[in-house]
Amino acid sequence: MKSVDVLEEVMEGAYDTQKVNDIPSFSLGVTQDDSGPQNAVSDKISIMEKEAEVEDTKGKGKRKKKISKYGQSPFMNRSVNIDSWLDKNEKVLWRYLSSCASDAEVAQPKQKTAKKAGKSVVVETELNEVARTNAKFVFETESGVGLYHFQMVDLLPSRWINAGVINCFASMLNFEEKDRIGEPNMFGQADKVKGTKPRVFGHTNCFDEDILWNGEHGEAGRVDKFKSALFLVVDQKETLMSLSEYCVICFPILEHDHFYLVCFDMERNAIMVIDNMDARESPIHLINDDNFFRKTTPYKVKDIFCKYLKMVNHPKSAEIENADVVRLEFEWKTVNNTVDCRVFVMRHMETWFGVTADKWDSGFPLTNKEKKSTLTRLRKKYAIKLVTSEANKHRGRVLDEAAEHEKTHGVGAF
Repeated sequence: MKSVDVLEEVMEGAYDTQKVNDIPSFSLGVTQDDSGPQNAVSDKISIMEKEAEVEDTKGKGKRKKKISKYGQSPFMNRSVNIDSWLDKNEKVLWRYLSSCASDAEVAQPKQKTAKKAGKSVVVETELNEVARTNAKFVFETESGVGLYHFQMVDLLPSRWINAGVINCFASMLNFEEKDRIGEPNMFGQADKVKGTKPRVFGHTNCFDEDILWNGEHGEAGRVDKFKSALFLVVDQKETLMSLSEYCVICFPILEHDHFYLVCFDMERNAIMVIDNMDARESPIHLINDDNFFRKTTPYKVKDIFCKYLKMVNHPKSAEIENADVVRLEFEWKTVNNTVDCRVFVMRHMETWFGVTADKWDSGFPLTNKEKKSTLTRLRKKYAIKLVTSEANKHRGRVLDEAAEHEKTHGVGAF
């Protein structure tokens, strides 16, 4: 499979915009759950400048204010602060990113579909009103993995987040992980940041339904399709295809409309299923079998991945092949929550470094009420993190457009 074909598969989730006429009403004001006491927004919003002049609300003239964390290197501020409210610049940016929801409210579009590679997709000439009015990229990597503005409705509260968002989030994290590569690690290759591990995150098409269930591929065909998908993950760099640079390798998996992670800790020779659902409720099971199609998905992932490691002569291929797949237990698991698994997957990718569960702190509260509020806030923060990332080649334009949008549509005080 050519890399351009793999890119089309990665982007395919981006066009799965869901039922646009089901989008809930949305106010451009900030919801109560994430609005703390704030001063009025000044007319000049500068997220990118290293120092911004901000009007003192008490009339004492101008003072210098340090750059927002979103104008700094993402390597220096790696994980989103899960407890903080959105600051002024973040609220301005979120209002712009979520503004496409107002178009969706009135459009009530009709969509025509056609069969493409056996799948039903929206015909390009019949894209809905949201696509026509918000069809500019707000995030795109140099290798072409991107999100359109209208897709930001997926990050509104209680919405299903499509695979395109997960793929972009993985690409952003991979961009940040590049800063780790350079110093000797356990394989004599990587780890610039002491006390942490270089990681890599796959896209959802690394292990999609076609790879896991299509009997026509055979063993070699499955490994070849995985290799093609992995090539885009590592920015089409042949030198990284051996995966020996990385100590933690994670893959987001979609199964039964539920997202979870299968992670390989190459340092501890461990294979972990990281699933936000309580095991008693989760549709994910751990069953191995000599017959590939009688294995459950986590063991299918292991089978294909281990065959690939062996093919590239990875130094840990034998140890990983001998490891069992284990469900990781942690305190913030959920029951009766079938819509936020995508948010959990993004947070788990962001914060899991291969440590044992008792040393892992994702930041999630334990009570359901606090957890739901945190998940709503985190959706907004991840939208902001994506578009302000240095991985985003449209970053400057988006920030300029957000500032312009605030002048004409913004809320004066919140």
